[in-house]
Amino acid sequence: METIQQKKEIVNQYNLDAINNKDFLSVTEASQLIGVSRWIIQRMIQQGRLKAVPFGRKHIVARWQIENLFN
Repeated sequence: METIQQKKEIVNQYNLDAINNKDFLSVTEASQLIGVSRWIIQRMIQQGRLKAVPFGRKHIVARWQIENLFN
């Protein structure tokens, strides 16, 4: 029988697999991808370190922008 922790890890892995297949990410997805809080991503957008496009009430970040943070 699986423990709650094991189930959480399975769900988190599923979410990361889904995120890895996207070219454009929400702020939440971007934060999950690099393992930081949403606030840090939002602050990076406000500081101009990360570009995002408003899409309704959300902001969308291109995946290549996140990858460029580490290059």
